[in-house]
Amino acid sequence: MSATVRLAKQGDARAITQLINQQLEPRGIKAQASREGSCLHITLEAKQAVPPQQTVVGYLRQALERLSAASIDEARIYAKRLGDEELGWQEDIPLLPPSERRALRRRRRSVFRRCFRIWAHWQAIGLGVSFVFLVVLAAMVLALMVIASDLGWERPQLGAQVTMIAVAALFFWGLILGDAQTEVLLQRLRRAMLWKWATAIGLPLGLASGLGLLFYGQDWVLRLVGLLPFSIDGSIFLGLVMPFAAGLSGFFVLGLLQWLSIARQVKHSFRWLVSSTCGGALSAAIGASGSRLLSQMLIKHWNLADVPEMGVALVVVICTFLVWFSYQAITGVTIARMLHRRPKVRFRHRKPSLKGRMRGKVA
Repeated sequence: MSATVRLAKQGDARAITQLINQQLEPRGIKAQASREGSCLHITLEAKQAVPPQQTVVGYLRQALERLSAASIDEARIYAKRLGDEELGWQEDIPLLPPSERRALRRRRRSVFRRCFRIWAHWQAIGLGVSFVFLVVLAAMVLALMVIASDLGWERPQLGAQVTMIAVAALFFWGLILGDAQTEVLLQRLRRAMLWKWATAIGLPLGLASGLGLLFYGQDWVLRLVGLLPFSIDGSIFLGLVMPFAAGLSGFFVLGLLQWLSIARQVKHSFRWLVSSTCGGALSAAIGASGSRLLSQMLIKHWNLADVPEMGVALVVVICTFLVWFSYQAITGVTIARMLHRRPKVRFRHRKPSLKGRMRGKVA
């Protein structure tokens, strides 16, 4: 700790002036501080115009609370243009006592740690279960393809069958994922069993909604884009706008069903619906743009330009990973903010009373 900071913590006005000017002078604002008992007076002067009140007051409040000068309980700020006699504005900032400031910082750190633990648990559950399920599913598909190739079977045309298998796979993925997420929710909610069924039903319905809009709703989205006061390039429309709209539609369906399962138990639970919809749309745009760039880099690096099937597979795999990873990260913040204030639910086994034990012995 420098000597200037040490003096400022003791309430020295000159040291406080020096520290404030280190930040404000590059912005054309000069400060002068003086003490009057436990009140700190700070005069701000700027050459061009009166310093902006909201920005400056916010910075000074944060700086003085972080400084935690023991002998200062209040700061009075005066702002004017250099050379003017009249003040542009004046504001008083009450400062918390040092003990309350330390307690406030401890509470903030405690809230952050609690939110981070919930967020990390949510990520580990969601990404871990999804990764294991997708790896097992991919291994099963590859094994069936190898077996069929060794036996010389021809590839049948399985349009409806493939669709049914995909819907069933998504349903079971959602059921396993929702069951794992329910374990996280049950730590702070007493009733959350409907969440897994909402996830199991919402995943195939949401994917169907998103793909339907992506392949069959381009004209409708194009009409909406045409209402904008500026034009959008075709590659941007197909590569960003359409994935964004598809993600908005698909994750809205998933988020709506999940929200309905916890709406009565969590205050401000509508935040989950907003986060799922907006986060899903943003994740879809990230996945679409990121998968295209990363797949091109990998195809060049591995010399796979002559294998178009590999390029398609890389795009699908990378896009799925980026979409789900970013969606989990965004919505995990929301679930942490929704649950961190709720105490953990503890199920205690009630011991039988003395009267009950006596009855048992008599029986």
